[in-house]
Amino acid sequence: MIILFFTGMGAIDCRAQNLVIQSVDGSENSKELSSVEKLTFSNNNLLLSYLGGTSDSYSLPTIRKIVFKQASSGSGGTLLNDDARKITVYPNPATDKISIKNAPEGAFILSVYHLDGAMVIRTQVKSGKDPVDVSALAKGIYLIKINNQASTFSKL
Repeated sequence: MIILFFTGMGAIDCRAQNLVIQSVDGSENSKELSSVEKLTFSNNNLLLSYLGGTSDSYSLPTIRKIVFKQASSGSGGTLLNDDARKITVYPNPATDKISIKNAPEGAFILSVYHLDGAMVIRTQVKSGKDPVDVSALAKGIYLIKINNQASTFSKL
């Protein structure tokens, strides 16, 4: 299910060319999506399998967030800073409620997925200024989807 989620997000925004994994220590690993054959979650790990037969494993507790970014067309392969338009969840980590920065105007559907791919919340939010109750969620990392955008947050 989670693979379908990531695959679906790639199909929605074909401009995303890099998968960026940010660790809790602040370091980032950027992987070209064209080289990733399979992305899975197993035994509390994120596993990336590449087309060349190699793979990487990341322990989920060490991951702060996972984002898809567009590579710039300029030299050096730097990533574009698209923070002005992308949705952001705060506070992050969350305890009881989350708010959405850059939420759509008016009502929208918000979906929250556990990293095993299970949808744990699907609700209509009346306004981007309305907080969303996440108090019933277990501790962990979650993916949030609003329209054609996704973000992550941690629940304490």
